[in-house]
Amino acid sequence: MTEREYLLLLAYVKSFGLKILRRIYLFLGSAEKMFALPDDFFFTLSGLRKDKLTSFLKERKKLQEEFPKISENLRKKGILFTTIIDDNYPELLKEIYDPPLVLFYKGVLENEKKYPLAVVGTRKITAYGKKVTEAIIGGLNDEFEIISGLALGVDAVAHKSALDKNIKTVAVLGCGVDYIYPARNKQIYYEIIEKGGAVVSEFVPMTAPERYNFPMRNRIISGISKGVLVVEAAKKSGSLITARTALSQNRDLFAVPGNIFSPGSEGVHTLLKEGAYPIVSSDDLFEYWKIKKAKQMELLLTFDLTEDEKMIINLLTPFEPLTIDEIFFKLEGRIPLAQLISTVTKLKINGFIEELPGKQFVVYNKGGV
Repeated sequence: MTEREYLLLLAYVKSFGLKILRRIYLFLGSAEKMFALPDDFFFTLSGLRKDKLTSFLKERKKLQEEFPKISENLRKKGILFTTIIDDNYPELLKEIYDPPLVLFYKGVLENEKKYPLAVVGTRKITAYGKKVTEAIIGGLNDEFEIISGLALGVDAVAHKSALDKNIKTVAVLGCGVDYIYPARNKQIYYEIIEKGGAVVSEFVPMTAPERYNFPMRNRIISGISKGVLVVEAAKKSGSLITARTALSQNRDLFAVPGNIFSPGSEGVHTLLKEGAYPIVSSDDLFEYWKIKKAKQMELLLTFDLTEDEKMIINLLTPFEPLTIDEIFFKLEGRIPLAQLISTVTKLKINGFIEELPGKQFVVYNKGGV
């Protein structure tokens, strides 16, 4: 067996939690040694309960015997795994004080994007929360990666917005990766995998979504991200746990201002009072991380645009979606309606503008024409 296969077996150990297993692993410098050293050696280690240690010693023997079965089960279910010593293990996650030794995943897990951004918030999302999540993510580019937890509400909208914009997205679960929770997000789960993203968990397959798993899950959401954006969160929202964890991990913390009369925004406003950076458009993220936004202008220069196309592009913004009728009236009828519809369709096909739900249109990273 290889070192990474021994690390895999440690994920199945029940006698000790991650904190103790990681402590022993770091002390020995090898997962293989945790399975190869004689029993007597472990009783010389301080700070370990003898009953737990006895259980572990029995368990390690059994796990080695069951390794072929464990490996085959993962293969049948199409579940991959990465360990803390592997190249595709998230580099940012290695920085936190308690990174998991193993991550199970489906899809593609790579250290390729410069700006992994966690987007979290309430499960009881409002129309406002949905709109701002779609608008902010819709204004990003493929240098970003959207991280969230596949929960209802903000999580689901964040994943879907990223998928619609062809931005890679990663869902971190509080259960096994073969356990789709909530079931209502089944389509998003499969679409993430199909479009080159990943569904990730530190929990072994078939782990149910127990309540106490989610705080552990939250540290990974923030841990694999460069920054965390909170959209709509009540005073006692679980998203605030992710926000506090992000700060303890030295991550950037962002928050979207909400309705001051809405209880669902109290948590966000508390974060803003405590110093979270306010985000009101995707431009704020580009500015904060000093990301150059030259892509759209470069794209424009490669096309010979008509005057009608230039008028439409210069009218639209990344943050205020307009319907065809609204574009028509703002242009004061300078483009006949039938021609306007045809031109907007052409611009959408060529990637200059994006259609949002409700047949509304925006332009991204716009330069002057």
